[in-house]
Amino acid sequence: MFFAPKYVSQAQEIVKNVTRILNYRRDILPAEAFSRLSAKNDELARAAKQRDRGLVDRLAGELDDEIGKVVQRMATPAFAKTARRF
Repeated sequence: MFFAPKYVSQAQEIVKNVTRILNYRRDILPAEAFSRLSAKNDELARAAKQRDRGLVDRLAGELDDEIGKVVQRMATPAFAKTARRF
């Protein structure tokens, strides 16, 4: 959307990124976690489409917490500290 409020654009970006994460980790995630996250993602997409700011903010926070629990942060590999950067 070109003339959308900022929270709608951000919600659409979150939906796109969560979809990407879910597709990437589909075979790794437990079925329950996958279905819970995809349901929350769909709910966020509907809230953004309805332009309900309170619901978008709440769902974005919940989805961020859920994704943070499921997706482990990648540690910096030891070789990256010693690798030369050009």
